[in-house]
Amino acid sequence: MDTKDLELLLEAQNRLIEQFKWDIKCKDNDIVNKDKNIKEYSQENSKLRSDNRRLISRVTLALTNPDLVKRFDDIYVYTNRWGTERICSKHVNSKCTDVYISHSCGCCADSPIEVWPYVSIDGTKVYSDPPYFIVGEGSYSYKEIEYDGWEKNLQNSDIPQEVISKVKLWFETQNVEEEETEGNE
Repeated sequence: MDTKDLELLLEAQNRLIEQFKWDIKCKDNDIVNKDKNIKEYSQENSKLRSDNRRLISRVTLALTNPDLVKRFDDIYVYTNRWGTERICSKHVNSKCTDVYISHSCGCCADSPIEVWPYVSIDGTKVYSDPPYFIVGEGSYSYKEIEYDGWEKNLQNSDIPQEVISKVKLWFETQNVEEEETEGNE
């Protein structure tokens, strides 16, 4: 571990102490004063927890994959609601070559369609930041519905046209079978 890694670890520890102090303040019901209201404290706590998760994931990456941490100063691990972890960095946005496409939920027919742009670096998938984009949704008729403007959202985050084309192709191939059978009935 070098000096930079130790500084990162110390920062993570200090942030956890801040979060702990905030939690104690909440438990003592001392969260409202003349300068701040509950909503502001809630937003601060949410940001603090998010920053802490990112920082702790960087510390973990520094221990398990130090080359990636040295290569990308903003790298972190994103964990979705299902517990799936993905390594992310804004520095790879313009370098993404592939995309993982899925519904956010497997049980709901109308769940959002997520696209996760990534690039493989030395056998490790590094996803964009933001890690995913919502580009459409399913429907109860089991057709995929594209959202207006999804392409622009990816372009605004510097996702390459190659990846956007793969998402377009995915949409084109999803409803083909159903459309072909509709005319044959």
